[in-house]
Amino acid sequence: MIKLLLSTPAVWVLLLLVIGLALTRRAARTAGMRVGWYCLLGATILLYVLSTGAFSNALISSLEKPFITVTAEDLNRVEVVVVLGGGTLRAGGPGGRSEPVGTTWLRLSGGVEYFNRSGALLLVLSDNAAGAEVMRLHAMRLGVPPEKILLEGGSINTYDQARLSRKLLGPGEGPVVGLATSALHMKRSLWSFNRYFNDVVPLATNFSHSPRKQGLSLTDFVPTAGGLSATTDALHEVIGMIWYRTK
Repeated sequence: MIKLLLSTPAVWVLLLLVIGLALTRRAARTAGMRVGWYCLLGATILLYVLSTGAFSNALISSLEKPFITVTAEDLNRVEVVVVLGGGTLRAGGPGGRSEPVGTTWLRLSGGVEYFNRSGALLLVLSDNAAGAEVMRLHAMRLGVPPEKILLEGGSINTYDQARLSRKLLGPGEGPVVGLATSALHMKRSLWSFNRYFNDVVPLATNFSHSPRKQGLSLTDFVPTAGGLSATTDALHEVIGMIWYRTK
């Protein structure tokens, strides 16, 4: 535990903030200084809470748990699997070719697995133009026949991915869509796709939350950069859902 505390930069920052607050508490004589001191106190508490695994895991779990189970009945209804990309990166090795970022790779590999299990006729890969092409190459390496792959390469956000996927698949009622994306991203994605498709089956991949079968431990309350990063990702989804509902 001591080693964990000493090796965590978030703990250093919070410790300095607490020391600073303690040293300046009595110096905050004017109303303005007192307000500033309480703002710093609030920021310190907020940074601590947002950086703990206990908070980040609870928030992520609330977003992911509804999508843990996919029934065989729902999977068998899927006619088209749509995989949402999450970007690419320029590899620094020989050739300098683009590669899917970790999130994209996990969504793609999970989406291809669902595609093979469902017996769907088409696999739609949705990202920007470069990202969709990279996903196509990797889907083929995973064994998907090229004639079963369609690319949606014009989107810049999740809402666009839903709108342009619907346009790609043509008019009419539309097929039963299996939507493959990160579990954390699923709630916002499902809301977007339900705007354009009548029947969407969530096929969640790469779950981020950790089941707490044994309850919380002391390490869950140690602030870490990883905890803050996980909370940031979850809040991005929450704010994104609120934003989309204002459109």
